[in-house]
This record gives sequence, structure tokens and C-alpha cells, in this order.
Amino acid sequence: MLTVEVIRAGQVLGWSIKDIAARDTKHREQVNPPARAVAILRGQLEEIEAKAAELNWMRAQLRDKLDWIEQGAHGAQPGFGQYGCRVAAPVSV
Repeated sequence: MLTVEVIRAGQVLGWSIKDIAARDTKHREQVNPPARAVAILRGQLEEIEAKAAELNWMRAQLRDKLDWIEQGAHGAQPGFGQYGCRVAAPVSV
């Protein structure tokens, strides 16, 4: 049976319950040699680091937007471009 911690960690990474269960089953059924275990853990670490980078980007954008609003929303509003995101200019309706 999966523990709550395993399920929660998988959900944070964006994995479905089916993916979490499959990974857990594979882990429990196999005795991984150290080299294989290291490869698996490195892959999981890369996924977590990518998610962390996305969250840091989102946090910076939200903080700047909040500061802009709290200071009266004067001047140009913070845009995604200043965070390295290449998006088209907003379309006026």
C-alpha cells in the first residue's frame, strides 16, 4: 500500500495516481543495483529542480504584480517578458 507521503510527493511533481502507483510498484518489485538507483534518483531530482524553477518564476512574477498593484498600478504593468518568457504582446479588444 502506498503511503501518504509517497502519494503527496508524486502529486507535487504532477504525476497522476496511476503513475505514482506504477513507480512505487516498480520500485518495490525490483532490487536496483546502486548505479540504477542513482540514475533513477538523478532523474527524479531533475524533475523536482525543473518544477522549482517554474515556481520561482511564478513567485517573482506574482510578487512584482502585487507590488505594482499595491503602489497604485501606475506605469507599465510587469509583464512576463521580464522573466524570460517570450510571449506576444497582448491584443487590444
